Amino acid sequence: MQDQEQEVKTYAQMLREGLDEVFSSEPYRRFLRFVANNPTYSYRNVLLILHQRPNATKVMGFRAWQGQGRCVQHGLRIIAKFEKDEEEDELKKPAPSKKHPAWKKDRKFRRISVFDISQTTLMDGVEPPGQTENFSVTDDALELFKPALLEGKVDNYSLAI
Repeated sequence: MQDQEQEVKTYAQMLREGLDEVFSSEPYRRFLRFVANNPTYSYRNVLLILHQRPNATKVMGFRAWQGQGRCVQHGLRIIAKFEKDEEEDELKKPAPSKKHPAWKKDRKFRRISVFDISQTTLMDGVEPPGQTENFSVTDDALELFKPALLEGKVDNYSLAI
């Protein structure tokens, strides 16, 4: 029994050390900084963007950068959700058959390109905008994301089970 208890304590300590390493690592901080500056992207797309461009800071689509007076270069590929107009979609679809079973599925996701600000340049004759608000993740804010230790006694626990 003592060996099993010691083994559990050893694994718990390894887990704590592993979590501390992950939450204090530079890639995790970069992830949090990116999410703070780009809150509308899903975590999967954030991972796709950071995998393709680890130093990405501010990411928008082609038209959004054009609206800011910027030309874009090569893009980053992510997956975006689109709402389909069912009537229009039905006109384009052939009747379902055994040859084309994929037509039966409603596809609402497409690969699109987005661009980091470092992949853009100002258009000729466009004045650079004023400094935009830039969020950064402090060490204090990073502490909020650390999991609490699951130790101690919970009042009235027996009533909850």
